Amino acid sequence: MNYEFDAEKVKLQLQKKEASKYSPDKDGIYRGKNAEGVLSCLLKNGDYSIYGYGGTKGCFFDREAEKWVAFDNSTNDCWVEEFNNEAEAAEWLGEDHPIHVIINKRT
Repeated sequence: MNYEFDAEKVKLQLQKKEASKYSPDKDGIYRGKNAEGVLSCLLKNGDYSIYGYGGTKGCFFDREAEKWVAFDNSTNDCWVEEFNNEAEAAEWLGEDHPIHVIINKRT
């Protein structure tokens, strides 16, 4: 039997599987654990358009750092900033309302 391995096809299947793990809120912004998961996916690969997360934004509270973390991948450059409060993070993302999502970090 002859089995062909199509690396590009496998890569696309993995990207689709990874992309289905996290969902944005109705306004398209990822929040809480979804935001943390998306940011982790983006940073671990270095290809900011991968996994279907090109053009995304998100925000979460990092309990370990005691900071709000916001990311803007709208240009597929994945800008990441830390903020002292939720209002600053929301303003940086261009939101009109607070986020009100806190996640639990590993201890």
